[in-house]
Amino acid sequence: MSTVMAGVGKWDNLGLFASICWNIWKARNERVFQGSRQQEERICSRAVAEFNEYYQASMEMRTTNGTSQAEAALAWQLPPHWGY
Repeated sequence: MSTVMAGVGKWDNLGLFASICWNIWKARNERVFQGSRQQEERICSRAVAEFNEYYQASMEMRTTNGTSQAEAALAWQLPPHWGY
């Protein structure tokens, strides 16, 4: 998994962590409600695959000035007061 983490920032690490947690939660629910058990390696590999899919899509969404739409949304500021 360390090769997956190479070259990504802390927010991307958080995204991978969230993907792993989400997949553990889904596997837990499948076990509790459907009685199916999944191998830990399969859960982790599915989490990494989902993260990689997200990461590739987010790289494709970069705007022309180099900031992502998510970063642009974080930089949004309240418009000036218009006097009403």
